[in-house]
Amino acid sequence: MADHPNAASGEEHLYVGRARRWSGRPNYALTHLAAGLHPGTALDVGCGEGADCVWLAENGWRVTGVDIVATATRRAAAAAASAGVDIEVITGGLRAVTGRVFDLVTCFYVPLRRGTGDLDDLLALVAPGGSLIVVHHTDASKQAARLGVNVSDLIRPLEIAELLADCCFTIEESGTVPGGSMHANNPDQVLRARRKLN
Repeated sequence: MADHPNAASGEEHLYVGRARRWSGRPNYALTHLAAGLHPGTALDVGCGEGADCVWLAENGWRVTGVDIVATATRRAAAAAASAGVDIEVITGGLRAVTGRVFDLVTCFYVPLRRGTGDLDDLLALVAPGGSLIVVHHTDASKQAARLGVNVSDLIRPLEIAELLADCCFTIEESGTVPGGSMHANNPDQVLRARRKLN
């Protein structure tokens, strides 16, 4: 994921020459999957321009956003300031928050690669009793191509659900839902899981 040497350069160009890359609205999957959760600390992995961070902060969460792309994190900080909410924004990968745990960890459209420790690093960030929400497009071929990896090297939400089923997480929601307005022809795979207390 975020600590891959090609990742930042592969994503930075998405923001160049554009005042805004994304819609500025929170992902529907976030507002659906996190709506009933009790606010606490939250980490948005791959926070982009910060729309999800802002929504979480407005709903009572103490939010940290992390992204490998410096342009994205600058815009996320500006979006929070404009909305009048406080968030912590970090430019870096998962390892930039190693050793910390959060009551909610969200990971939307972030490429988690096999054989790299990405998934273990992500899971370690979820506090006991905390929730993990992972969302990704069913077809991730374009993103994989940008990063110079095979799409088969990416671990997808439905596979993560299978891996966690016999682990220290309880699967609360897993499946496929329609993509957003920008990706109407590319359904999303979604996962919400809760780490067991012991």
